[in-house]
Amino acid sequence: MSIQINLLDSDFICTENLLVIIAKKDHIQKLETNKLPREILNLWTDIVFSPFRDDKKKHTTTWIKNKLRITFCFLPENVSRYNSPANPIVITSFLRDIIEDSQNDFSVIIILEKTEHAFVTACAIGRAFPEYSAKTKDLKISINIHLFPLDKKSINLPKLAYIIKSVRFAASLVDIPAINFCEKLFIDRELLSLSENQNIQVNILSNDSLSSYGLGGLIAVGMASLKKPFLAVLKYEPKNSRQSPQKIKTHVWIGKGIIFDTGGLNLKNKTEMRGMKRDFAGAAAVLAAFKAIVNLKIQDRIYGILCVAENSIGPNSLRPDDIVTLCSGRTVEIVNTDSEGRLLLADGLAYATKQISPDFLVTIGTLTDSQPIATGIYHAAIVSNNRKLEKYAIRAGLESGDLVHPLPFCPELFSDEFLSNIADMTNSVKNRNNARCACAAQFVFEHMNGGTIPWLNVDMTGPSMYKGRGTGFGVAFLVKLAQILSRAKVDWDR
Repeated sequence: MSIQINLLDSDFICTENLLVIIAKKDHIQKLETNKLPREILNLWTDIVFSPFRDDKKKHTTTWIKNKLRITFCFLPENVSRYNSPANPIVITSFLRDIIEDSQNDFSVIIILEKTEHAFVTACAIGRAFPEYSAKTKDLKISINIHLFPLDKKSINLPKLAYIIKSVRFAASLVDIPAINFCEKLFIDRELLSLSENQNIQVNILSNDSLSSYGLGGLIAVGMASLKKPFLAVLKYEPKNSRQSPQKIKTHVWIGKGIIFDTGGLNLKNKTEMRGMKRDFAGAAAVLAAFKAIVNLKIQDRIYGILCVAENSIGPNSLRPDDIVTLCSGRTVEIVNTDSEGRLLLADGLAYATKQISPDFLVTIGTLTDSQPIATGIYHAAIVSNNRKLEKYAIRAGLESGDLVHPLPFCPELFSDEFLSNIADMTNSVKNRNNARCACAAQFVFEHMNGGTIPWLNVDMTGPSMYKGRGTGFGVAFLVKLAQILSRAKVDWDR
């Protein structure tokens, strides 16, 4: 499935049998029609002023012109303050419906209410069209997207095309079956190849290197698998860093990369285990966003840290009652081997605070199955030790379409959940009814060892998959957050 994105031209002619138009109805009623393609001008009055019909309960109305079928998808006129004004989730839903029904190429015209909606709309497009397929007779469909903004000059098409590509790339890393994941091939092709760019450094920690840095959580989670655990540290250094070092900020993104999660010896049941390749979604988002940032040439220093392991079972499995020493130096009593992702992120966070001097830290992954219960399947749950960073994260969600919603950061009320009689802490809560999602983030934060660096945790379990397919969630969020923080000039007090 190939996707082309263009700006709508008045000479546009649809060569396919299906043309999809997505817009707000009240907005198109005010448009100057002289900039619209001749193809639809003679139907425009009928389209704009027709009574609303809901043909398929999907807010669509269809016209036929010769052999061309024109399907109009009306966006909601209003959204709540917890949703993006560009309606990205609805756009993605419309496009998914079309691709499910279509067996042939088609064109899409998206009429933007505001020019600044171009980025979030591009991200919505990327989420709609999965890239990976193992079907032997997969359809080779071409989709031509045409944006119609108010101001064409402010639209950077190559950057929009790249963000679509990045979202689809992250989704494909989630969709690839765990059995197909080869750590050597992944390291060589996706990671070490990045070092061909002179602004990028790549460091892979595996085997004895993990022990030398004290990455006990990563080792413990991955030691039962034939796919060996590793920590990948990607660094992007902008060209101007030496000329103006005082203006350069350092962002660190840490992604949970569980290749597949069986639950370990606390084995998941047959319904819970299916789809657990989604546990790679955090690392996938970090890698794809890192590549996108390099392409967008942001003028800040970016670190992408991928904590990669497979939570498998075997003679060397991590056991309940084991004591693991993490990179922070703190000991953890294992009470649930299925609470493994937090061990990886805690190691990554401790490594970053020791080896890097970051201005901002983001940990991201499919951390808990309680996240969709807490904030739903569209909003990732965020926890932060810094109120301003939390505010910027919410804004990044609205501007990227990767929506997020805050949960309480309250160490004094949650720390008792991890009390252990024989170690510094346990790896799972005592009371599963006490904000499990927020507590899991709290566990990760504890391994900053009292640090005050602005930190944000993103639990994206719900939004990471749709109907068994990766969505690429997190890529657009990280890119937009980095852009916002790069421009922010505030005193980062707590």
